[in-house]
Amino acid sequence: SYIQDQKGFLWLGTYGGGLSKMDIDKETFTNYLHDPDNPESISDNVAFSIYEDSDGTFWIGTNNGLDHFEPETGKFRRYGLDEGLPNEVIYGILPDNQNNIWLSTNLGISRFSLTDFLTKNFNVNDGLQSNEFNGGAYHKGYSGKLYFGGVYGLNIIEPEKITSLEDVSEVLITKLEILGREIPILPPSEKQQQDYPANTIIELEGNLFLPENISFLKEIVLDYKYRFFSIEFSALNNPVSEKTSYAYQMENLEDEWNFSGERNYVSYANMRSGTYNFKVKASNPDGIWSDMVTELKITITPPFWERWWFIIIEAIIAAILAFFIYRYLVKVRTNKILRIQNERINRINRKLAESEKNLKEINATKDKFFSIISHDLKNPLTSLLSISESMLEADINPEEEEKLSGIRNIHESIRQIHNLLENLLTWSRSQTGRLKYEPVNFNLSKLVEINLNLHRLPAEKKDIKLTWEFPEGIYAYGDRDMINMVIRNLLNNAVKFTSTGRTIDVDVKKENSSLQILIKDEGTGISGEDLDKLFRIDVKFKTTGTAGEKGTGLGLILCKEFVEKNGGEMIVESELNKGSVFGFTIPAGKGE
Repeated sequence: SYIQDQKGFLWLGTYGGGLSKMDIDKETFTNYLHDPDNPESISDNVAFSIYEDSDGTFWIGTNNGLDHFEPETGKFRRYGLDEGLPNEVIYGILPDNQNNIWLSTNLGISRFSLTDFLTKNFNVNDGLQSNEFNGGAYHKGYSGKLYFGGVYGLNIIEPEKITSLEDVSEVLITKLEILGREIPILPPSEKQQQDYPANTIIELEGNLFLPENISFLKEIVLDYKYRFFSIEFSALNNPVSEKTSYAYQMENLEDEWNFSGERNYVSYANMRSGTYNFKVKASNPDGIWSDMVTELKITITPPFWERWWFIIIEAIIAAILAFFIYRYLVKVRTNKILRIQNERINRINRKLAESEKNLKEINATKDKFFSIISHDLKNPLTSLLSISESMLEADINPEEEEKLSGIRNIHESIRQIHNLLENLLTWSRSQTGRLKYEPVNFNLSKLVEINLNLHRLPAEKKDIKLTWEFPEGIYAYGDRDMINMVIRNLLNNAVKFTSTGRTIDVDVKKENSSLQILIKDEGTGISGEDLDKLFRIDVKFKTTGTAGEKGTGLGLILCKEFVEKNGGEMIVESELNKGSVFGFTIPAGKGE
């Protein structure tokens, strides 16, 4: 191809030699060849066509794109696929009257604006004989029509009559597929037989149906098992459907539009339960997008494990499991603590058992030693007591009154020591279990009378009056010797702590199945503070009688133990300086 520019130079496009400028007057050539290392060189050495525009720059159609050439600088600028051309083999270049150039290529014809360098491409869908054209087969007529020759014929283009399409077609949803199967419309005969719910997929004998055409539905409800589906859509009233572009968006799943080009379907898999809004729109061949957006509300019902009742059941089961796990852990921890405590207790018990064994051995040794000493002391003291009694009963000269007083004091001391040893021996036998409890029916009235007679003489010496009033033949059930010792000790204490000229009264009463023996005196009495000390072995409590009599401190302790062994209890009432009441209860016996 060749042209003569405004300055008279001849420009030649060669097949392999690039672009050449010929100075006709001088008959010289300037050649422009492709340099792979220079992006501002001609894009290819095969130049099919040349066009000079009104400002004196050139447009070169090459085998590798469209070049814009400025002769003054000698630099080329390339336009290709990235700038919107359908193909980079440019066979012909023809201008129109709207400041555009038209390019024939191997993939249709392109209109290239010299104002903003934008392209609009045309192909067989727009009426071309073919997408492929021939080199050198282009011409602009006097009428302004453009002629391009292709492999299947000639195309005539009237640029003024080609305008942009303003109309944008509406998009319809045309098909729904679930699990790879197209869902047809429910037959009218089935609709007449049963009233099916609207907007819901209907399942009949293993087949799925739509209640009506998907294009007319605004909402559809899918079961959770149908969450794998595809949607097909199409633009209506579009003369060139192959050049229609689509964009879609699934709200609540996608934040932006998806531009799919000419592809008019989309598939979704493993959708979660919930409510979605599917939107789709289209653009016309001129790239103008429609303001009309087609929408389809899609609700996927939740599976049973997402239902509120199932969640509540899960929560309850989880709470129960947590409770039992907590109880189990608490039990394990408690058992661990108890095991540790039991080990400690066992160690302590072993130590206590050893201590108890040692104490028993010590107590046994002590009791044995105490018993031996008591017996060894009792025999000589018994002899001394007999001797002192004989000396007191012997006739002594009044002139020897001092000797008599001394003998009397010796006798009293020996008697007190003798009583102490007897009480100690009795208490020792009680503590060691050697004092046997042998209950029998016995005449309590007679036993009291015997003890009253024994204490009559000591009472008369202190001018104390002994009184009693109870019937004969009252029987009790218990150990007679123990009860005898209790009565003797209580009477002895009453005489000891009663002043001269006073009275001691003894009374026996029967209450239900037990007997009550009370010994009332008009003695010195006991304070409330000292009453608590009477029956305690660990507290030393001894008082002196009204005539200077001394006690051992063990008598009342023995009385309490003997009464309790016989199933009774002690009775004590006392007021300081007003007298006391000592008594006890014992089970009633059978007899007359």
